[in-house]
This record gives sequence, C-alpha cells and structure tokens, in this order.
Amino acid sequence: MDQSCPFGIPKTQHGVVWFRNQGGERTRLKVLDEKKDEFRMYRLSITTNHMTAFLEYEIFDRDFLPDCRELELLLNKNEIHYGIDRECLRMLIRLLGEGNKRVGPILVAAGLPPIPGENGTIDFLIKPSSETARYTPDESGKINYHETNLIENALAEHDIAMVRPPSKGEDGITIYGKKIVASPGKPLNVRIGDNIGFNPQSGLCTAKIDGRLMFDGHTLSLTEKYSINSDVDLSVGDVNFVGSVDIHGQVLDGFSIKGRKEVYIGGTVGACNVWSEGDVSINGGAIGKGTGEIISEKGSIRARYLKNLLAQAKGDIIIQNEIVGCKVMTMGALFIEKGSILGGETNAFRGIVAEKIGSSLGIDTSIVVGTTWYFEEQMAKIRKAISKVDLYLQKLSEEVSPIAGKANRIKDYPKTEHHLIQDVATQIKNLRTRKEELNREYASILAESRKSYPRQINVMEMVYPGVRIRLGEIMVQIRKPHKGPLTIIPDSKGISVRLVEMKKFPVKPAGK
Repeated sequence: MDQSCPFGIPKTQHGVVWFRNQGGERTRLKVLDEKKDEFRMYRLSITTNHMTAFLEYEIFDRDFLPDCRELELLLNKNEIHYGIDRECLRMLIRLLGEGNKRVGPILVAAGLPPIPGENGTIDFLIKPSSETARYTPDESGKINYHETNLIENALAEHDIAMVRPPSKGEDGITIYGKKIVASPGKPLNVRIGDNIGFNPQSGLCTAKIDGRLMFDGHTLSLTEKYSINSDVDLSVGDVNFVGSVDIHGQVLDGFSIKGRKEVYIGGTVGACNVWSEGDVSINGGAIGKGTGEIISEKGSIRARYLKNLLAQAKGDIIIQNEIVGCKVMTMGALFIEKGSILGGETNAFRGIVAEKIGSSLGIDTSIVVGTTWYFEEQMAKIRKAISKVDLYLQKLSEEVSPIAGKANRIKDYPKTEHHLIQDVATQIKNLRTRKEELNREYASILAESRKSYPRQINVMEMVYPGVRIRLGEIMVQIRKPHKGPLTIIPDSKGISVRLVEMKKFPVKPAGK
C-alpha cells in the first residue's frame, strides 16, 4: 500500500494508469470506475489479469466519510464479488477518519492465482552411479576418503526408483469469480532400460538383476558390470560391487576391491584386498608387501606373478611367471609352467605344475598337495552355524514351552498376543528348516572330502634342496637338487615319495 500516492495519478488513454508500490515496482492498472463530486472522489482500478482491485479515495466533506458496507457495494456494483478484503476496506476508512484527505491506492480485493501442476519426477530409492565422490562423515565428523560411494548396489527383486506422474495443479479464480484453469504438469520423459521392471500403476521400478543403477537424465538402466577406466586411487576409492568389476588400470596400495561375480584388473595390484565369489584375473601381477590378499571363493585366480601375499581359491590358480614368498591355498590345482615357486607355503589340493620349486640358496619353501584344508574350514563354519541355530531354537522353545502341545491353551492368552505366539512358532519352523539345510550341506562337503584324488607334482626344470613336500599324510624334505622334467608322487606303500619320469598331469587348467 502506498498511502502517499496522490489521488490525481495521470490517466493514460483507454483508462490505464500506473503506480509504484513500496518496493518501487510499477504496476499497470485499468480504471474500472471513478467518480468525483463536491463531497468526494474515488477511483477503482484493477490489474489487467483481473486478479486484484485497488481503491483510491479522497473526501472534501468529512460528513461524507464512507462506511464498509458502502465500499463493498461499490465493488459489487462493478461485479467484484470474490476475494474482497474487508480488513483493507476498514483500514481505508480508518485512515480517512484520521485526517488523511487522500488514501490509496489500497488493495481491496484479490483473486486466487492458479497453482501450476508439478512436472513428473523420479525418486531414487538407491543412488544412481556417480563420477563424483559422495563422502559421508562418521559420527565424529571424520571422512574416510576411501569410501567415495560412487556406486550403490541394487539387489534383484528390490525396488530401486519411483516414477511419479505430473500433478494437475489447482485452479484459480479472478475477482469476478471466474475460474482460471491451472496448467497441468508435464510427464517425465524417462525411458525404462535394461534389467528393470516397471509397474505403470504404482510407478515403481524394480531390479531384475543384482547390479548398479545408471541414469543419464533420460534412460534408467541397470548393469551388472562396473568398469573403471583409470587406476584405483583416492578418486575412485574402495570398490564393493555385486556384479563384475573391470579395472583398466592398476590398484594402488591400501585399497579394497570386491566384485561378487568376478574381478578383472588390467594393471598391477599393490598391497590390497581383492575378493570375488567368481574368477579373479590380474593381468599385471600383484605385490602384496605381506598384507595383500587375493581371494576367489568359488572360482579361479589368474595373474602374471604373485609376491608376498595370500592367494586363496576354490578353483585353480594359474600364474604366468612366479610366486615369491606367498601363502597359496587352492582346492584346485596350481599351474605355473613358465616360472618358479620361491619361499612361502603353497597348498594345492589337486596338484602342482611348475617350472622350478625352491632356489639354489635353500630358501624354505613348503609344498602341500592332497590335504583337505578347505573342507575342514567349511565344515567348521557350518558346525558353528548349526550351534547358533540350536542355541536360538532352545531359547524360542523355552518361550513357548508353557503352551507346547496344548493347542487350546493359546485361547487363554489375550488376542493381542496371539500373533506374537504365532510369530515365535514360525521362527522355530524356519530355524528347523535352516538346520536341515546346514546338515545336508555338511554331509555333502564331508562326502566330497573323502573322495580320492591323484596327488602329483610336475616339475619342468628343477627341485632345489630345502623344499618341504607333503603329499596327503606323507612329508619329506628335499636334500639335494633334482633336475626335471620329473613327477613327484607317493610311493606304493604310502610312506614316502618317488621322483619319476614326467607323467601326464591328471587335470587341465580351468578354462582350457
């Protein structure tokens, strides 16, 4: 409101006037009604969009001070019925009554502007992959710069996003009572891509596979591969992905790489932890510096060389050049046809093929073939899991023992507790099912561990003194060099080993 605005605002052609509000903004008004006589003068103006009305008033005789009813009738006469602000009308009358000869323009009616509909949106239930680090401080405010959170794992059959439709908006109304239709929002232009299910009724997007979510602004898709076209350093951080990880560069010291399906690394690997349920392939080799680990829980490991680290696989371990100072454990076979095993401990259940074992310096090198370390480790884990199930079963059974075997007793409990009792019974049933599964798994591993496999070591060039060899329960130490090609197998009595002319190795490397 501009109380200082003079009544005699110049009127342009076609009844259009301008005035400035307190913010200095000019507002274009159309004069709707005006009158001047010997007692008073007023001008009623409206904005050109018919959304607001302003009244200017001047009195020459105080006996003709208007009242609220009179002003409201003035508005109604000009067909203004909606949004009349009676408080502003009373203020105008009060200002005139306080001695102000001229008051206005004052806003006396306002329509309701339409609210446009909101455009369609997409709400992510998990974060799409990013090229920029998304650090999360811990409770103390510290940031772990290895946790860049570039990807968030999407799990099959889990909802990953919600596509929301546009809203219609809310209609407005002019001071004349005329409806103003709101502009509806625009639907989101998004394409549902590979490996994602979409429910058009709910708008929910559901993952069909385990993977990472990708969104380029137009297409929503899910992929089970994560490619890194650089080295793994602080710009990438640790990697923990449910699919396949493909690293084109090297992995620097101190990082963790987890790719549940498989891991491929094009360069070298430093003192890092590399894990996969599937195969692990390292094109450039790995130097673990005593802390590195490379683990394939269900697949094989391939590398150019391994130095000072732990390498463990259920499948074969296939090395191009050499293994130095490592602890190697595989339930498959170890193949290193163009290199040597120097130092450390090597345990290969199904045998070893190597160019050389040990060195002329007599470095302590332990070679084990045919022991069931993996089976023993797995059976120990299962026994521990069964013990936990038994303990929980005992606890739940004690909770329901007062009504066990007495079906009618549940009626004695309040109805509010019936579902709790039924939940406990369901938990007991599920735990018993789980125990049966664990027992079957234990029996399967035990049967596998009792199978007889050939125990054989093939050496192309040389076995050096100082090498300790164990074939099953047979343990010997090599006292002098033995030139290859040769095969080391148990003797017929099973009390020592024989070094014989090279025999065909009983298994082929994985993938051949």
